[in-house]
Amino acid sequence: MLENLMSIVNPGRFEIAMFVAFARTIGRRGYRRFVDSMALRGNEKVMDFGSGPGVMAEMIAQRLNGQGGRLTCVDISEKWIAVAKRRLTGYKNVDFVLGDIRTIAIPESSFDIIGMHLVLHDVEPQMRPGVVSALANALKQDGRIIVAEPARTSHSMPIQEIRRLFEENGMVEVRTKRTWITYYFEFKKKH
Repeated sequence: MLENLMSIVNPGRFEIAMFVAFARTIGRRGYRRFVDSMALRGNEKVMDFGSGPGVMAEMIAQRLNGQGGRLTCVDISEKWIAVAKRRLTGYKNVDFVLGDIRTIAIPESSFDIIGMHLVLHDVEPQMRPGVVSALANALKQDGRIIVAEPARTSHSMPIQEIRRLFEENGMVEVRTKRTWITYYFEFKKKH
């Protein structure tokens, strides 16, 4: 698992090229479906957690552009942030934050929507509670966290663990959908 984390944090050129090619072609449809599920109005403050090369971030930025919305791309990898910055150069409504969500300075209750697409299962299991806690803390009271995770047992985490992590952090599951390859969850803070 540590090798997997190192690959995510410090991907090689080939890995970056392959992931970007996949994201632009086959993966684009999944990203679009995920962004559609966010039901953006355009004026929200959105975090793309684990933004990687910024393919999904670009779709979000387009929907927020000119509507008053703002996107913050957060990633632990300097290389992925650099790729995302190049992709999103023309967008004035996008910020980039490099670092571990558990320790970076993200103000409390600052995001309307937080999206994490196929990220949580790649976080070391012992780090997951702190990551979910930091995300819940960054969410506004009426905000939403949208999560997509693989449905395959070979490269995923148990859905019970996902639900437990969010529940333990004051979140309630308001929507779940399963496709043949992905689970989609929507969580809100308990009132």
